[in-house]
Amino acid sequence: MTPSEIRKWSASRIILVVLVASVIAGSSVGLAASTAAKYQAPQTREINVFSYTLPFNDTLYKLPHDVFYPDRILVYKGDTVVIHFYNIDNGTERHSFTIDAPYNINIDIPPQPYPSNATFVANVPGIFLYKCVYHTPTMEGYMEVLG
Repeated sequence: MTPSEIRKWSASRIILVVLVASVIAGSSVGLAASTAAKYQAPQTREINVFSYTLPFNDTLYKLPHDVFYPDRILVYKGDTVVIHFYNIDNGTERHSFTIDAPYNINIDIPPQPYPSNATFVANVPGIFLYKCVYHTPTMEGYMEVLG
């Protein structure tokens, strides 16, 4: 290689390193900005959850026809969460609203026109399954706690 070729090759490598460094720096700045934009000060979030019966024959399909509405809950770390669970079945079926550790919530109610409530602080980030212990796997949902 001639000295001129070495300078061109070195200049190309320097440009490549600078471009890669700027992309990495830009990504981390963008990540910090997006994280800051998603932060919410802790607040009380009241969530109404209902039992709902899908219109199919559960005996024929050997699956419960009960589901939660909504089946997704989004809260932020530090929020006080108040779940109002309404068992609005027209029959006599019991339902539960159960979240295992670390929250350990288990509301068990018969059909009734008023809600049963659970209040807790969402202090552990992650995705947590909530379920009816009587009607899995169809009566399940997820609570996401953003940290």
